[in-house]
Parts: sequence; structure tokens; C-alpha cells
Amino acid sequence: MPIIENFDEIDGMVILKKLVAVPEEGNGYTIEKLTHSKAFLNPKAKSVLEKIASQFLDENNVTIAVTSLTRSEESQSSLRKVNSNAAKGDSSHNYGAAFDLSYTKFNNKYTYSKKHRENLEAILKQLQEDGKIYYIKEYRQHCFHVTVRNPEQFKSTTM
Repeated sequence: MPIIENFDEIDGMVILKKLVAVPEEGNGYTIEKLTHSKAFLNPKAKSVLEKIASQFLDENNVTIAVTSLTRSEESQSSLRKVNSNAAKGDSSHNYGAAFDLSYTKFNNKYTYSKKHRENLEAILKQLQEDGKIYYIKEYRQHCFHVTVRNPEQFKSTTM
């Protein structure tokens, strides 16, 4: 998939089925107000997000907050001015292959729950060990940055 240079390109990517819309609320997640990204992902990344959220909800009876999804090169550059975690150059967010999950907001409320944070990280760690994702714990933004590995190699039903 080519890099998304600006948000005007998203419509074309949707028509080509390279990106799909991510609903504001899904089974186990809600999307926060997005300032530098749009609620789109490549189909496999969307599937991974849904499975993480669903598993977390099943195990904890709690929803997670998605804080960032697909960014354009323009929005990535703008974000770097206010967020030192934002990658210089290309980011996996620029390809619709990444999303950020808050580890301080659950059930739409800011809370410090060590149990929920550790349970979410355990799901991510297992997926990383299985070769499905990479994740990074970001400290300034209090989120896990999740990148789907080689999404074309996975079928929607696997995980």
C-alpha cells in the first residue's frame, strides 16, 4: 500500500479497498476525538483492532479507547510539533497499519488501573510473540502503539 500523503487520498484508498472505515464504537472499543488521524485502517489492521478489543472486553468486561489511527504525511508532520513520540519520516500510521490504544482510559473514563493496563499489554505481548503485531508502550501519550505486521499475510479469520 502506498503512503498516504494527505487525507484527500483516503477516499481513493477506500474505493480500492485498501482502507476501510472504523466505526466510532465497536465491540470492546470506542474511538476518542481524533485530531491528527482519521478513523480508517487497512482491512487486516481493523480486524486485529477488533479482535484485541473483543478479547479485552471478554476478559475484563471493560472497553478500551483508541486514540489514533491512520495519519497522512501532512498530519504526521503537524503532530511532531506537539508530540515528541511522533515518528520522524514515515510512520506505520501513514499506511493504515497502526493504531494507538490508551492504557489510562477504560469504559470512557480516565483511570489508573494497573490490572487493566497489564491485561491489555498481555494480549499485545501474546500477539507480538505470535508474530502478528509489534507494539511499543509510549509514556508521554499513555498509549500502546500497535503496528500490524505484514497484514497481507493474515486472513481476517486468523489471530
